[in-house]
Amino acid sequence: GYYGHGYHGSYWGNDELFWAAFAGFALGALIVSLPPRHETVVYSGTTYYYANGTYYVASGSQYQVVPAPVGVVVENPPVEVNVVVVNDNEYGYSSGTFYEAEAAKDDNSDPTFKVIVPPIGATVTELPEDAKKETVGDQDYFVYADTWYQPFYNGSNAVYVVVEKPA
Repeated sequence: GYYGHGYHGSYWGNDELFWAAFAGFALGALIVSLPPRHETVVYSGTTYYYANGTYYVASGSQYQVVPAPVGVVVENPPVEVNVVVVNDNEYGYSSGTFYEAEAAKDDNSDPTFKVIVPPIGATVTELPEDAKKETVGDQDYFVYADTWYQPFYNGSNAVYVVVEKPA
């Protein structure tokens, strides 16, 4: 798959410690300047700045962390990507965002990565740090960027399954 470590090595190099300094911003957080290595992507008339799985929009003289816009295509997946298989389709998952690899257009280009609507039934082992706990009836869920996750426990280990928003 496109999410293997070898693929990252060709672009990201050994900058994982550098990138780690920019990890973990909560949705809505404001930062003064963008990471030095970022992509600028215009989608649906909005300019987004993307760096290692985090999306920003300009807000005055600062940049605000926003949910990944569904449909946007980026050249580089985040450093930390888990592969999730749903109905025999392989997706990349990182911090609440699901990616679909799009094949390279020709031999001289790399694949690109499109942000998709989180697929119902996708099972992940980690939630974004700022996912919020919601209880509907007597069932707990976690919500992040309008995506609902239902936890399932096996002993002390939990997995989180993308579900429809409960009625």
